[in-house]
Amino acid sequence: MAAFALAAALLALASALAARLRFPALPFYLLAGLLASPWLEPAALEPLPTLGLLMLLFSVGLEFGPDRLAELSKKASRAGMVDALALPLGTLVGLGLGLGFREAVLLGGVVYISSSAVIARLIVDLRRAAAPESEVVLGVLVFEDLLIALVLAFFGGHGGAAARRRSTMSLAITALLEM
Repeated sequence: MAAFALAAALLALASALAARLRFPALPFYLLAGLLASPWLEPAALEPLPTLGLLMLLFSVGLEFGPDRLAELSKKASRAGMVDALALPLGTLVGLGLGLGFREAVLLGGVVYISSSAVIARLIVDLRRAAAPESEVVLGVLVFEDLLIALVLAFFGGHGGAAARRRSTMSLAITALLEM
């Protein structure tokens, strides 16, 4: 409980500092985590990153319900499909590096996926939600989230607790690489 209280206090401080400087909060959150790393073990906050990811995906799903998803412009769909080419290309790179097929697909996922949280938050923070390009960007993010969820379900969810830890680690590595 003390670890959660310390993390919450640091996040509140980072948020206040970012607001005061009129800067997006996400880099300040990352910096707060880096500064707290000598005192906080990630295991002390174990369920929180998973809960955050689940809430993010749920909120994106709420924003892009079936009606809005069907309304996405052809431009967003085409951009999402072009973006999806990074998945097989990343997989080929992994195979070329001598990884097994499963590991190569996960590497392809790391190469492919963008951080929905970071990008969506920046769109809101920079007041660009009404901009015409934002629909395309958010459409591509939804496309990525749906495809990577299938990839992780297929290749990351087998094998019990050890595989779930590896899947969580893959998501954490993906999030770090995207920042």
